[in-house]
Amino acid sequence: MVLSGKYSVIGEENFVKYLKDYGVPEEQVKGSGQFSIEFKQDGNKITITQSASGKSKVVSFTIGEEFEEELFGHKIKSNAKLDGDILVVTNGEHSRTFNFTDNGLEIVHKSPRGSAKLIFKKD
Repeated sequence: MVLSGKYSVIGEENFVKYLKDYGVPEEQVKGSGQFSIEFKQDGNKITITQSASGKSKVVSFTIGEEFEEELFGHKIKSNAKLDGDILVVTNGEHSRTFNFTDNGLEIVHKSPRGSAKLIFKKD
């Protein structure tokens, strides 16, 4: 499956609490319900554009190679692996699993502080 498409959030499980536990400012937490994400894949290169509260953030990386990204306001080194239609991005004790389906996407965040899920529909 090629990881390309646009998705809009339609639900969440524990995500607001998860953001607050990481110290994300209240105004950003409030905008998490209007979150959208776009994926573009070109071979092993993935580009992710995240948009929320009128702001966008873009990260590009190659599967299997370390890359730098910003997460919860901190620059971190991450790694990504792709297994079929599941993309897993890890950095230290934190992981994000992107489960793609024909109709949408689920992103599961896991860390020592807990877990959370974002549920998206494909646009």
